[in-house]
Amino acid sequence: MKYLLFTCVSAIVALSLNGCRKNTPISNGTDTTGGGNASVYIAGFDNGNIVYWKDGKENELGTAAPGYYGNALGIAIMGGDVYVAGFVGDTAVYWKNGVEKYLSNPDSGTAAATAIATSATDIYVAGYGQTNSGGYYAGNSVLYWKNDLRTIVATSSNVVTAVSIAVSGSDVYIAATIGNDTAAYWKNGIRTTLGSHYSYAYGIAVSGGDVYVVGVDNGAPVYWKNGIRVALPYTKLAACYSIAISGTDVYISGVDNGNAVYWKNGTENSLGEGAANAITTVGKDVYVTGSAYASQANYAGYWKNGNLVSFVGSPPGTQSTEQGNAIAVVTH
Repeated sequence: MKYLLFTCVSAIVALSLNGCRKNTPISNGTDTTGGGNASVYIAGFDNGNIVYWKDGKENELGTAAPGYYGNALGIAIMGGDVYVAGFVGDTAVYWKNGVEKYLSNPDSGTAAATAIATSATDIYVAGYGQTNSGGYYAGNSVLYWKNDLRTIVATSSNVVTAVSIAVSGSDVYIAATIGNDTAAYWKNGIRTTLGSHYSYAYGIAVSGGDVYVVGVDNGAPVYWKNGIRVALPYTKLAACYSIAISGTDVYISGVDNGNAVYWKNGTENSLGEGAANAITTVGKDVYVTGSAYASQANYAGYWKNGNLVSFVGSPPGTQSTEQGNAIAVVTH
């Protein structure tokens, strides 16, 4: 079995999908192109519940209740086990096969686990902490946990949000936004600043020694390759949320003018109304998850090679607020 994963945290990014909505027809299809040789896992949110879906079947991780909040923001599969990263209330957590484990102390401030990755037999979870120790928003930190052991990557007096992680050999890469407008990434704790004015980092990938970070810079969807900014075409209100590298091809998912989109080597492809939160590739196939807009509501779903394969939450016609935040594909 071959394991592929991608994590995303665009669910905690407040980007409006309002604006010029088109009456785009959306069908609920069936994945017939893969010959039944792939299982698709999606982590996300379903009407107040923290969930993941496997091939459309929902598995509940947390139950909605008054005053309860949380989300599932990353997913990885290893050795047949399903790992999901997220937060419950103010606490960073991950689930292994549905069993919850705290990564942070619920009484030590606000923390969230925002992404997850595997390397060999190790599990890496990225996240951030915010505390009031020593003053308002003092002691904020970019974190990751390796096999539950915490490493503080950086601290700041400004709010920091670690949003993505990539592991290559013994090197650990974390992408984050510092304060309200500074995109950066760290390699083994060494920081590279990508943009310092209205710049936001949302996803990271490493391929062949090259480091790719996606996000927004001065209102434009961009990615940085080894720190060099590359602008992408867009209409308006656009952002890049996630990235996958396949050979020499660069795939980036996001949103543009209220539509879920992905770019392949800089060419934009529209998926219809909604937002594309995470992307991964399996051979020549491209999988995207996010929110699809239909019947005046948002539904979690995924696309394969540009076609909407399935709604994985409630079917269109019901009032729903759902989103897929991260996707992993396992080939058999």
